[in-house]
Formats: sequence, structure tokens, C-alpha cells
Amino acid sequence: MNGRSYYRIEAVDKDGKTTYSKTMQTTLNIKPETLNIFPNPARNVVNVIGKNIQQINIIDFTGRILIQKNYNNSNNVQLNIENLSKGIYLLKVVDVKGNIQTKKLIVE
Repeated sequence: MNGRSYYRIEAVDKDGKTTYSKTMQTTLNIKPETLNIFPNPARNVVNVIGKNIQQINIIDFTGRILIQKNYNNSNNVQLNIENLSKGIYLLKVVDVKGNIQTKKLIVE
């Protein structure tokens, strides 16, 4: 689904009056996924394999950043997660170009 898309929001108030937002354009350029995490589910550590990793965040489902680590163009990172409670988290990786990839991480 790469390419240019256009969006606008339609709002209907309680009286049935419809209004529209300004039309916005976005360009989507999806690259093949280059992020791999294992083991998943994990217990004490999780390995993160990517390209030019600059930052890794582990985020809970309320949006809180529980772990934030910075790196210098790493391709292979071992992250200590032993202080995380059992549950499902988002593992967000930012590379040196600012590209963001997110994976679901399950902690047992």
C-alpha cells in the first residue's frame, strides 16, 4: 500500500449537521521489516536485531516508557528486562535516520 493517500474527517453533531476537516495528504513508503526480537515471550533478557539502532523504548499499554536505552549505530542489542512485570509491552526501535519500528513483546 505504498504511495500517496488523502484523508479528511467527517464530524456529525447532535443536530445532524455535518462538517469536514481540511483534506490532508500523506505518503506511505513501507520498507521491508528489518527488526527481529527473540525470545518472545521472554523472561530476563530480549535480543534485538536491527540496523543502526539508536534508541530502544519499552512501553506499557498506558503509554508509559518503562525502559529507554540509547545506542550508537548498534545492530545487535541484548536488553535486560528482568524488572518488568509479566505482561504485553511495545518494543519501539528508532534507527539513526529516525525510522521507527515497533514489535509486541511478551514478558513471562
